[in-house]
Amino acid sequence: MLACSNGAQNIIQILFKYNPDKEMLNQNEESAEDIIIKYSRRSSLVTLLQLQTPHSDALAKLLHELSLDKYYPVLRTQQIGLNEFSRMNEQDLKDAGITLLGPRRKMYLAICKLKGEEYKKD
Repeated sequence: MLACSNGAQNIIQILFKYNPDKEMLNQNEESAEDIIIKYSRRSSLVTLLQLQTPHSDALAKLLHELSLDKYYPVLRTQQIGLNEFSRMNEQDLKDAGITLLGPRRKMYLAICKLKGEEYKKD
């Protein structure tokens, strides 16, 4: 848990490689993912998502959690993965084919959260 709060990606990778319990909670009932989000460690969150989905795509998991699964094929056909997605702004999303305002805004808010930033209207 300390590794997550400090953003130590190598330690996180080792812990997840040898610890099958990815739902472990600390004394405050926080998971590793909760701690990473709390301390706004974007790169650690990306690492955690990738480690939790070794046989699938982390972007697919994120979109599923946002109830935006149907947009995954749109982004994948353009070879947009989680790393590219996390650097997009609202115009980039629109250019990528996310034309409806609601889903595009929801994605952009998630991107801002990944970066540890507040929402900024483009």
